[in-house]
Amino acid sequence: MAVEFRKEALKKLSSPDDLDRLMPVTDRRGWIALAAVGVFIASAVAWGILGAISTSVDGKGITMATGAIRTITARTGGVVSGFTLKGGEPVQIGQVLAIIEQPELKQLFLEAFSKHEFLASHQEEKSEFIRQQIILQEDKVAKLRRLYEEGLVEKALLNATERDIMDLKNSLYALDESLAEAVRQLEKSREDYKWRSALMAPFSGIVTEVLAGNGDQVAAGQHILQIEPIGEGTEESLRLDLYVASGDAKKVRTGMLAYISPSTVKPEQYGYIVGRVYSVSDYPVSVEAIATDIKNQQLAADFAKTSPPYKVKVQLLRDRSTPSGYRWTSGKGANTTITSGMLCGGKIIVEEKRPVELVVPLLKKFVSGEGS
Repeated sequence: MAVEFRKEALKKLSSPDDLDRLMPVTDRRGWIALAAVGVFIASAVAWGILGAISTSVDGKGITMATGAIRTITARTGGVVSGFTLKGGEPVQIGQVLAIIEQPELKQLFLEAFSKHEFLASHQEEKSEFIRQQIILQEDKVAKLRRLYEEGLVEKALLNATERDIMDLKNSLYALDESLAEAVRQLEKSREDYKWRSALMAPFSGIVTEVLAGNGDQVAAGQHILQIEPIGEGTEESLRLDLYVASGDAKKVRTGMLAYISPSTVKPEQYGYIVGRVYSVSDYPVSVEAIATDIKNQQLAADFAKTSPPYKVKVQLLRDRSTPSGYRWTSGKGANTTITSGMLCGGKIIVEEKRPVELVVPLLKKFVSGEGS
């Protein structure tokens, strides 16, 4: 049976007018999706070439002042008294920290003080008496001079009275001089006693360690306490003593970057303090050695909980533009004061590779069939 077609349909099939019209392949949404895929692929390639994947080792430690803590020593030997300071307490420049008892110097000071008090208490009375005597004698000289001019008395009597006035003035001068000398002796004995017995703070700071106590017999030059200077002109430089497990420490080298997280700062919010490794111990350190450094047996045991760790010293890098004064990985970092004695966690970057360096070896193994 023959199939009949409409004339209009047959006419369109035989007409060549629409042969040059483009046939639509995809719509606008398809192009947007294709562009997004292209951007993603380009970004991945760029990251693979320019990006970096870091390998780090972790550790725990404590900040320590670098050359800032100063030791206060006794000028002379003696028994310590009046010493009430404890670690962490602030001291001001010129503050008396303790007394190193000096019995002989103290006795000299007390004697000078008593002499001064005695002379000072009687000075005004004696001076006033001598001044009254001088006035009386001057009146007497005036009368004798008139009588001498009239020829009623001899010259010797007038001269004798004038000599009495001179003696009285010398006595008044000697009295003033004796009090002045007593003042000088008192000041000298006080300064001598103070300089040799009073242990004074040469600068403002924070007590970090007390090395002696009341009643202790100390020798000249013996260490009494340690102070960490603070204030203007005492910029502190900190390091972190980081204790790293033995298995990881062998990967650490001097010059490597480290990212430090103080225990009081949230790293996800403020980032990390940037530091640089400048020393790695040759051998693991014992709990006793750590305790000697940080003066805390319990904390030392925590640092060496799993195995004897290696000690890695990290210098914290400065940045005057941040509130803390140290460089951070994100912006200005935390608005906090970083001091010695802060517990911190640390990550040391031991290796950085571009992602493409990790992908290429995998592709080579896949192509060569080693992966199977």
